[in-house]
Amino acid sequence: MKAEVSIACFTAALLASGAAPVRADTGGEAEIALQGSYLGDGASRLTDVTGVAAKFRTFLPGFGFLTANMETYGGESRFRTGENYVDLNGAAWRGLRWRLTGGDFRVATSLLPFPFTNIFFPELSAEGFKVEAASANRRYSLFYGVETLAAGPRIPFRIRVPQKALGASVVETIGERLHVGARALYLSTNADSTSSYLFAPGQESGTTATIAGDLLYKASENLEFFAEAAASSTGGNATGGNSTLPSASPSPMSFTAGPVWKSHKLTVKANYIHHSASYLPIAGYFLGDRSGPYIEVEAKPIQAIELFGSASQYRNNLDNSPELPTFNSKGTSAGASIALPFRFSVSGQLSTIDFSVRQPGEAFSSSRNQQVVATLGRPIQRHNVHFSYRDLNIISDGKDQRQRSAEIEDIVQFRRFSLGGAVRDQRLAAEESKDTLFIRGSAQVQFGRLSAYAYVEHGDDLANRTVFLTNTFNTTVLGGSLRIRKAWNLLAEASQNRLTTDLNPESIFLLQNQGAFVTNAVTGLNQWTAYFRLSKSIRWGRGLPGGDLDRYSAEQMPIVGTIEGTVNEQAFAGSRPAKGIPVVLEDGSLATTNEAGVFVFSRVPEGRHRVSLAVNQLPADYDPGATLEATLDVKSRRVTNAKLSVIPLLSVSGRILAPEGIPLDNVVVKLLPTNRYTTPEPEGRFSFYNVREGEYDLVLEPQSLPEFAVVDRATVHITLTRGTKPEEAIVRLSIERPEKPIRRSFEKE
Repeated sequence: MKAEVSIACFTAALLASGAAPVRADTGGEAEIALQGSYLGDGASRLTDVTGVAAKFRTFLPGFGFLTANMETYGGESRFRTGENYVDLNGAAWRGLRWRLTGGDFRVATSLLPFPFTNIFFPELSAEGFKVEAASANRRYSLFYGVETLAAGPRIPFRIRVPQKALGASVVETIGERLHVGARALYLSTNADSTSSYLFAPGQESGTTATIAGDLLYKASENLEFFAEAAASSTGGNATGGNSTLPSASPSPMSFTAGPVWKSHKLTVKANYIHHSASYLPIAGYFLGDRSGPYIEVEAKPIQAIELFGSASQYRNNLDNSPELPTFNSKGTSAGASIALPFRFSVSGQLSTIDFSVRQPGEAFSSSRNQQVVATLGRPIQRHNVHFSYRDLNIISDGKDQRQRSAEIEDIVQFRRFSLGGAVRDQRLAAEESKDTLFIRGSAQVQFGRLSAYAYVEHGDDLANRTVFLTNTFNTTVLGGSLRIRKAWNLLAEASQNRLTTDLNPESIFLLQNQGAFVTNAVTGLNQWTAYFRLSKSIRWGRGLPGGDLDRYSAEQMPIVGTIEGTVNEQAFAGSRPAKGIPVVLEDGSLATTNEAGVFVFSRVPEGRHRVSLAVNQLPADYDPGATLEATLDVKSRRVTNAKLSVIPLLSVSGRILAPEGIPLDNVVVKLLPTNRYTTPEPEGRFSFYNVREGEYDLVLEPQSLPEFAVVDRATVHITLTRGTKPEEAIVRLSIERPEKPIRRSFEKE
């Protein structure tokens, strides 16, 4: 024990000292802690483990963020470990962003974001190494390690399980709508009968090799499709020749497929799954050996009403092995939530589950289950009061069992603390009737440096012993934290976990049907734990930047490409390079075209970018063309091309010739078919600038001409072409006063 603690202290000191800044303008942070965990239950003596932990993180220019974490514990003449790893994240090499992890690591078992709620994909935790490399649209991953599981809820150390995992994957985004991924995974298990609780019946194969492909396609703003196909093969038996567990020869193919529709008023998710027993047989979790359809619907016809419903039908033992139990379930659920006047809200739900099970060599036994739940709530000042009623009817193999419960709950919020409490009266009518109370309470308080919290459940939770279970254990937690000084913190917590139902294959199957997290690694969960942690924080240099550290790393060490584009004039005679045209990148960077009309942005970070004409800075003799901007996907160490266009602008001038003394500065000259007009100078000269190529007519507005004015032509037709200077448009204006007639009023005939 002393040697283990000494090694731990030495390692912690080494971690802290190794976190020294590389440059004066960099920085980092570290934490050193003394912590202990104590476990006990009614069947064994107290187990205590105490140790030290250290963690540091710093930014290494040119390499990225370096993080190291170490947790070691000793007690009961045993040495235990928690999360121990070294992680380098952000290094740029050969056009990829790299992340290297040695020690404890985690890998998501779902390649792409999974849009459905009826399947839960856990993280695979292991001790070994993981290498990730990513570009803007593609991510590679390679990992190998021995799988580990948490020793229990709120227990900081981890335990190894007899399974090794080797895997590689690639995920790529194609355009804006399509995401694809592929993975190869090899699992090797070497267990004995004492660890059989880590595997579901039929999943105890010694080796499993799986190749899987995922696809997520966004067909429109509202509609997307998900599909996965996997092929697997198994070999050997994880539990060896002395095993009493049946071996299986699972079918190789598995798949999941279905659409998702999301809009403001309607959401529909549907899929069909077919997972063989060899689909991800990860120790401690229970995926696979299940098949059937699923659909869920949420509708919101008006703001005050929300409707929801779901239906599913599943079966296991897809290979029809006579050595394995067979389960069938059919579930439906429908309900509504309504906001009523006077701040009342009401909700109701009807659920049914028809479940049957056949053990090897026995006939099917079945049960029909129905549950009705109604809730009425209203906020009253600082209180939020809810009243719930539950009616549950179970008919199993001809035996009727009925549960009725009423629960009242109140949650009150204050400035520094919140309190909550609920009391449920439960009545069970069966062969042996029962009347029990179930109590639930919570509290949270914050006073300066001290914060404390508590969550208490006490009593017999009858509902979670049925097929409608939503939780497998009751929990009581008391804890708090104290900031002793600026850099010192103390955390303490005590908890008790009690199983409410047996984690047998039947309950695990039903929990899986609800997309619930299920692990059987804590089957002996009736225990209490106590935990404390005294830690000191250390910062040096300029510290670490706030916000998104990945983005900071990308800015400091960008993976870059080049944007090279051309700007051409759109003219009647054809296009030709436009010189001196300013082009701007979305970050404000500016480039100007050369003689060949080419602009270049070098060292552009990988990803999607937008280049556009700098419209406000265009030369006066150009207008933006049909293509004034372009969106590009810049890839590392590659040249991405863009094409923009401008329209050349010309000018036309003319003169009105008129006798001396005739005022011309009020004459309106129109340029048709545009709506532009101008007035000439006193001597009759006029001009139109920034005119595009084309055919135009110059017309003098008749109502603006001087009295008795006559022009030699009503319209002057001109053609404007780039490279050809048009002749000056001349309009001659004259004054023709009419001669007054002579009347001879007194002349005789």
